[in-house]
Amino acid sequence: MDFFRSLRSTTSLVVITLCVIASITVILAFQPQLTQQRQQIKHHQQQKSRIISEQITSTFATISQQLTNLTYLADAYHKQPELIENNLRHLLRASSPQQIYGMGVWFAKGQSPHPQHDLYGPYAHYLADNTLTLTYEWMTPLYNFPEQTWFKRITAAKGEQYCTEPYFDNGLIYVSCGRAFPINSPQPKGVVSVDLILPQLEKLLRQYSDSNHELVFISNSKTKKMIAYPYSQALINSSQQDNILDIAVASHLPINSKAWIHYQTTVPIATGWSIHVLSKKSWLEGDINNINHRLYLWLLLIWVFGIAIEAISVYTNKRIRLALDSSVTWRNALSDVVPVGVFSANFAGQVTWANPVFVDLTHQVQFPMALIDIICFED
Repeated sequence: MDFFRSLRSTTSLVVITLCVIASITVILAFQPQLTQQRQQIKHHQQQKSRIISEQITSTFATISQQLTNLTYLADAYHKQPELIENNLRHLLRASSPQQIYGMGVWFAKGQSPHPQHDLYGPYAHYLADNTLTLTYEWMTPLYNFPEQTWFKRITAAKGEQYCTEPYFDNGLIYVSCGRAFPINSPQPKGVVSVDLILPQLEKLLRQYSDSNHELVFISNSKTKKMIAYPYSQALINSSQQDNILDIAVASHLPINSKAWIHYQTTVPIATGWSIHVLSKKSWLEGDINNINHRLYLWLLLIWVFGIAIEAISVYTNKRIRLALDSSVTWRNALSDVVPVGVFSANFAGQVTWANPVFVDLTHQVQFPMALIDIICFED
């Protein structure tokens, strides 16, 4: 009986050991796949932010080049309004409407070369259908462009390129880069500007966003407020703000939620701009979840198989014990009616059991007992 208990205990220990070893082996086998998927998740968000950063950098590089061209042309033809306007058209036409919205030449007060306009600031820009137009709408005394903040800051840069923070003006959000001309002149005649507007940034962000799974947006890292968002009107409506520049990132976007994975980096050329990639965790980690499900299934199969082996072992041992118990019962019943001494001994020569007749004959009542000490041989 004790032997079979020991056997069952040993079998259970072996089964558990094998299941543990198999489980560890399976877990280690799946680790490279899980590590690779985690790296791909990080790379995915980094790649998106890098693409956006590179395109914004390319846009600002184009703006810088066109500013240089426009500065020299404005200085060279500062007394010829017609040539200035033609140059505006030609330079803008040479620029992509996805990168540049418009450009203008703005003369300071008292410097207007146009006989009919005291304030002269022709502005060429793209329309919604990507056609080009030149307008005088910013030259009105009511707007008074020399008193606008963007004009004053560009003038104060003394011929160096200056890019404004995003600002709201007449229904659009602009980023204006400009330079005073002539370059390094203590008394500039005016400034030139090249503009980027919010819809251009939104269009770029929408290419890499999915309203259900992933959002790519730009914020001001200093003020922690939005600059551009792929679905700005919906965000403005939900936040009840006048424009997107008034919306704080943390209060309206789940950047700290455990259900989303947030990645943030800065735009090197645009000081204070941060690019955010906000991805829904369940979507981004879909492949990892599938791998985990397969891992859990393997672990479940291993332990179900182990439990099945243990159950079979227990059942088999039980049948053997029942058979032995039955054998002992029959042996005892038979020995009690047989008028001779019956006993059983182990390999060590010890009597471990005896029937009543044997006990009476040998006068031994405690077992085990050495057989040689019990039986007397007569000549």
